[in-house]
Amino acid sequence: MARRKSKGPVQHNFRNKLILNQWLISLFGIDPLVEHRDGTRIIRPFHVLAEPIRNPRLEGLDADNLHHFYHHL
Repeated sequence: MARRKSKGPVQHNFRNKLILNQWLISLFGIDPLVEHRDGTRIIRPFHVLAEPIRNPRLEGLDADNLHHFYHHL
């Protein structure tokens, strides 16, 4: 019996990719469509997500060869 030729990976439309991205970000407790304000500054949603791991002390490996980001997350 002949096999069908694979057409390669399935292409998803752009709208579905955006919806998936928004859902994934919402799992972190961040609404990507809402900007946060800190006094007079506008803080973008992804900056709220990244702020806790910006500390330079989190760079490098510990004694067990695990990254410090691993423990923080």
